[in-house]
Amino acid sequence: MYVQAVTTLFESLEPTALLALNSVNGLDYFPAVATLLELPLTTDAVDLAYDGCLEVTHEMYGSKVETTVEMTEEPFAVSVRGGEWPAAGAPVDPPVESFAFDLDENAVRSRVTGFEEVGGGDVDTAGADFLVSVGRGIKEKNSGLIEELGG
Repeated sequence: MYVQAVTTLFESLEPTALLALNSVNGLDYFPAVATLLELPLTTDAVDLAYDGCLEVTHEMYGSKVETTVEMTEEPFAVSVRGGEWPAAGAPVDPPVESFAFDLDENAVRSRVTGFEEVGGGDVDTAGADFLVSVGRGIKEKNSGLIEELGG
């Protein structure tokens, strides 16, 4: 549904840029939108600069390297990492306009049928001085070593 809505809105407005939050929802539908619209896509932007073309900075290799990509083709699509920029200032009330479109139910290939909150474990680790984690490779004969660490 998001793919159809955003694609239809994009085609109606013909903007230069299509931005989405690099979130669980954004990662779910945004690449499909960019593909359908044949837009170049850069994901997880941590900085943007525009000087004739858009320069998008994103991190790689566990945030050890920053890479800057030039988006020279317009229009383009960029997903931005939330929380990377300071608040814009005082809250404003931008105009909100409704947008209606005809949803093609046959094109929707997945449905959310429910949500289940995952509960926490039985052990409260908030007050622990340290935590020890082991995998299955420890073998039962060596579990005493780990138990000794816990005192």
